[in-house]
Amino acid sequence: MRKKQLKEIVEITLGSNPNGLNENGEFEFFNAGLKSSGFTTASNRTKDSITTPARGKGGTGSLVYHTKDYWLGPLAYSLKSLDETELSNKYLFYWLEEKKAIDKILRGEPIPSVNKKDLEKIVINYPEISRQEEVIKILDCFSQLLTTLEAELKLRKLQYDFYAELIFKKLSKAYPTVKLKKIVDLNKGLVFHKLHEDQNGNTQNIKVLNAGNIDLYGIHDLNSIEEVKVDVPIKEKSWLKRGDVLINTVSGSSEHVGKVALINEDLNITFSGFMADLRSKELDGEFLFHYLNSPIFKNYVKKIIGQMVLKKLLARQILDYKIPLVPNEEQNEVIKPLRDLFSLMQLIKQEITLTEKQFSFYKSQLFKDIDRI
Repeated sequence: MRKKQLKEIVEITLGSNPNGLNENGEFEFFNAGLKSSGFTTASNRTKDSITTPARGKGGTGSLVYHTKDYWLGPLAYSLKSLDETELSNKYLFYWLEEKKAIDKILRGEPIPSVNKKDLEKIVINYPEISRQEEVIKILDCFSQLLTTLEAELKLRKLQYDFYAELIFKKLSKAYPTVKLKKIVDLNKGLVFHKLHEDQNGNTQNIKVLNAGNIDLYGIHDLNSIEEVKVDVPIKEKSWLKRGDVLINTVSGSSEHVGKVALINEDLNITFSGFMADLRSKELDGEFLFHYLNSPIFKNYVKKIIGQMVLKKLLARQILDYKIPLVPNEEQNEVIKPLRDLFSLMQLIKQEITLTEKQFSFYKSQLFKDIDRI
């Protein structure tokens, strides 16, 4: 077992600005984020290397392992072993990820940063290269399975979007359209101040759902929803009911505004002021959910929020939106293809979640075993 500071065994350098971006370029350009920011016609880093943002809110502390040559910008570090017969780059990546080594040296608020000297002083324990290769082989199996499942989910989502747009465009031609305000009740979320002590006995503990608790597939984990002490009364209509559709109305990210989730059971839970709850007697909740989750409505939201810094979708903008008024008895039948595709997507998502947990468990155990050597 060897123990060294990174500066003894790893080359750590900041990137540089390219001459320009070219959408037809061969090489991806990475800078402060975890995703590429475009393409270049040249590269300044080789594959089998690691990058981590040097500063900014876009993923500082996270790591990317590169399997292709790329261009690295000035807002990120690259890490590459000085002797790959002693320390494998892929092993270094998995070790840094498991130990959350970058997170531990983050500096600065509100914009976090990574100091190169702190990065160089990180101490890594690592076994002989043959043992490293065994660890990599096991963890790569999980990584590759996750990549396959995520690619499958992405393809199913494209299929879902295609059919959702096709179905709802046809319905808009076949049936009269009506503004949502005529058939939907919109309930705004709870605005409150957290209290740490009872005041005059008028407070209560409640669970408040926020945008981070939901995704396309519903609520992540009921047990993870924060319970807070509030001093405002909760109206009956503010408790979530089966068939409700939650929509996120305020966020700094365009990806989150307009995000919807279907509530499948009555819950003793309310929701925050950055969200709204849609409830209708004329529309089946599942029908409304699939419509609001379609590219048709999402494109409507994109046009509204545009270049806003703080993205907002107002109640009137939701309620003024027109939707085809399909007879209640037909709604269930017309969305059947979407229901089937969505169920398949949910199964894939569940498989991804399970695989991530297994991946995390084995990664933790493998490095614990190595630490004991």
